[in-house]
Amino acid sequence: MTSDYRVYKVLDNNAGTAYSGAEPTSTSSSPFELGGYVLKYMYAITTSEAAKYLTSDFIPVSNDST
Repeated sequence: MTSDYRVYKVLDNNAGTAYSGAEPTSTSSSPFELGGYVLKYMYAITTSEAAKYLTSDFIPVSNDST
């Protein structure tokens, strides 16, 4: 999850190396590479969802009706 509440899934972690790049900003439905990692944008958490459900251990998961 990024600082603006976008959630990404890591598809390839660059052979286990630590990521030290910028936060992803893409909201494309296609996987993309950033800093040697392959990521896929999943969804964004709204500010109201974050206020109600976000904790240091858990993030809300949104249903995608499509």
